[in-house]
Amino acid sequence: MKKTIGILTACLLLAGSAQAAQVQPNAITSDMLADVNAQLNAPEAKESGEAAKKPPVINKTQLQNGNVKNAQNVKSAPEGEAEEKTAQQVKKEPRVIRKTVKITPPQEKLYLTKPTDFTYYVNKEGAAYSLAIPYAFGSDLLADLPVSGPMIARGASDTVAMSFNAAAVGDAPQIFKAALAGKTQLPPPAPVTKHITLPADKSKGTPAEEVIEITEFEAPPQYSYQQVDVTPLGLPEQLKNLTLVEAGEYKTFQGLNSQYMQFKCMSGGVPCMVRLTLTQYSGYQYTGFYLFPEAQRLTFIPLANYSARSLQCGSRSVFDRF
Repeated sequence: MKKTIGILTACLLLAGSAQAAQVQPNAITSDMLADVNAQLNAPEAKESGEAAKKPPVINKTQLQNGNVKNAQNVKSAPEGEAEEKTAQQVKKEPRVIRKTVKITPPQEKLYLTKPTDFTYYVNKEGAAYSLAIPYAFGSDLLADLPVSGPMIARGASDTVAMSFNAAAVGDAPQIFKAALAGKTQLPPPAPVTKHITLPADKSKGTPAEEVIEITEFEAPPQYSYQQVDVTPLGLPEQLKNLTLVEAGEYKTFQGLNSQYMQFKCMSGGVPCMVRLTLTQYSGYQYTGFYLFPEAQRLTFIPLANYSARSLQCGSRSVFDRF
């Protein structure tokens, strides 16, 4: 619009000057109009040229990975995503709750021994000793033989029997030592970790909460045992598949340090248990042998234990009065 007005103004000026010089209005030539157009368009051309020379203004938001992009094409992160990231940063780790559970093995009701369960044997020949012998292991197998001395034997059947002997030498100490050396404590049960949600408590005003619960177990120690060769002990041939299941130490009522081994085995086709004991005193080795059915272990284990602990070594014995 400005350009048109400028052209008309220029034409009027030229017409006026032509009239003053007595020149006809139609004397305006095309060259004149071209000159006027050039003058009118000159400022715009100059401005456009200067604008072309100016470097574009680059905003920081237009720089992405080293490339310049149009600011209109650079989109800001949605508000929802920004809030989600903020929530994730603020979110706390679950609280850890630790608890301990005691594992109690099933209680087996062992037989309670009494004095009338035993007879008492006193040996004063050679390696003097005295011992309580359970009636449950049967009668004296050596009663009708012309023998006497440090060895005794009792038997009720192929699955219930016992013997006790005192000898100056033997391989028993090495075998008991090997059994104790192969005793290894098993690791305790591994802790259990689980994620749980604690319910909300309206009375306390606490909301529901996600926690990590770690449960540890407290259990009696468990052991594994390395098998030993009991061939030198000369056990009865009727015992098959001997497997060591327990080994340990104890003290007799006299205060003597003693050792024991317990095996599972088969005798006469019946699952049985064999308990072997060893006490060393004054150059002698006192060894005990107790065989009984596994199904009756709750009765025979207390009887065998009491008998082994009752051992009195030496010429003086608490059983002399019997």
